[in-house]
Amino acid sequence: MGESEAIEGVYKVLVCDDEVRLGMLTAALLSDAGYEMTSVTDARSALAALEADAEIAAVVLDVNLGGDMSAIQFLVALAAADSQVSIVLASGLARWELPEELIGHPLVSGFVAKPFTEEQLVGGVKTAIAKAQA
Repeated sequence: MGESEAIEGVYKVLVCDDEVRLGMLTAALLSDAGYEMTSVTDARSALAALEADAEIAAVVLDVNLGGDMSAIQFLVALAAADSQVSIVLASGLARWELPEELIGHPLVSGFVAKPFTEEQLVGGVKTAIAKAQA
């Protein structure tokens, strides 16, 4: 299956970023690209959204989440729930600065460095969706 086949149709994407304005901007960019969007500000809300909507195909996850659950704890909880959703990490840190347990996690399919372009963001989400469908 080619990449264009893998991304046909409308897909739901969840944005999890504790910076509300950045989360809204990210969601708006993806909405403009044709995705159905949900946006939350913490990992526990993201887990609840994923549990409530099995059609979410990908998550754009801020690496430095505030709240009582870190990005790594979020990934561990997803794996324990046997989730197949694909994760795109987003961070102001460089990729090489991220811990291996985060960047190398089996659910993680990509990384976008903040500030990212719309092209980088959409490319990361397309890759995530293709991985989830494989």
